[in-house]
Amino acid sequence: MQRSMRARYADMRLDRSRLEWGAVLLALIGVYLIINLALRHMFTPWSRVYVAQPVLWCVLIAAVVLIARSRQGGELRFTKDFAGIALLLGAFQVSCFLIAGLLSSFGKSPYTHTPYGIFLNVVFFGTALVGFELARAYLLSRFDRRHTMLAIVLISLLYTVLGVPLTRLTGLDGFSAFPFLGGTMLPAFAEHLLASFLALIGGPVPALAYRGLMECFEWFSPILPNLTWMVRAFVGVLAPLIGMLVVQSMYAEKEEALGLKEERKPTSRSSVVGWVVTAVLAVVIIWFSSGLLGFHPVVIVSGSMSPAISVGDVAVVKDVSAESIVEGDVIQYVRGGNTTIHRVVEVGRENGDVFFITKGDANDSPDSRPVYAEEVEGRVSFVLPKVGWLSIGFKNLFSSVF
Repeated sequence: MQRSMRARYADMRLDRSRLEWGAVLLALIGVYLIINLALRHMFTPWSRVYVAQPVLWCVLIAAVVLIARSRQGGELRFTKDFAGIALLLGAFQVSCFLIAGLLSSFGKSPYTHTPYGIFLNVVFFGTALVGFELARAYLLSRFDRRHTMLAIVLISLLYTVLGVPLTRLTGLDGFSAFPFLGGTMLPAFAEHLLASFLALIGGPVPALAYRGLMECFEWFSPILPNLTWMVRAFVGVLAPLIGMLVVQSMYAEKEEALGLKEERKPTSRSSVVGWVVTAVLAVVIIWFSSGLLGFHPVVIVSGSMSPAISVGDVAVVKDVSAESIVEGDVIQYVRGGNTTIHRVVEVGRENGDVFFITKGDANDSPDSRPVYAEEVEGRVSFVLPKVGWLSIGFKNLFSSVF
């Protein structure tokens, strides 16, 4: 009887814990949606940015703290463990971007640097940063320790999306999606992976230290590195990867000192492999999408090349010279910001310059204008059927809803 009561009590505590975890998650997503949807049609721009948004983040902060304190012993560990190394990793990442800026160029910061402007910006990004990191630490603390890697990856993916304005997500098209993913989303994902790992092993303080230092550099520096998206992608993925390996090594040493290394060795080893695999895949995707490997993917959104290439397929385009293109090749060309993939039906020359007459396989007549060499992006090497439907569906969903 006593054992049965204990079991029921344990089930009740588990149910309550799940409800509290879900409440924090919904509150976090709710603040994001309110800021990106509801507030767009309310108040003045100044009030939206410097009053309404900080108030929403303060509400989230209060909710997370109250929920955490309602638990026995609390769920948020405010310790200084790993805070020092987190600051060093933030400084290291900033230094990497500064070095890249020296090799590339710098630009003037778009943010104001008057005392009043700095105060407003601190309120704006400071409340959001604290709200994000308290919620991150709480959400991660409730995951089963057997699923550490899954927890870090899922939370990092969520935070990567929540860190981007909704209008940028819904405004993507096939031509701009890969630079955005490579130059913005992948570095953000790598940063959130490191921040999530810091929050998991040390609570919100080291994650705040790491991300806070980089936010301060972004908002307070009068000049900022002016980098291409490919350089941002490379530095933004490599620096957090190095940071994760450093923290993982220090965490393993701490476990060994506490006599926990043998018990948790498999988890630690799989974590290191996970970081390396994630980073390598990210860099490969960056190189592939940017054309550094000589190929780049294009999601097909039109049926003009059906049945050879259908809507939802991904065409892999190889960089080639215009002189090597012959009749029958399927090429990609860009005109007026729009990308088209059609078949070459005729090759001609005008004043010594090559041009191409193109036609979609499903079209009745050739394209109205010839394609010149400077408009050619490459030749289609092969097609991955239906792989692009996820991208199309995601964009259509957000466009129809928002």
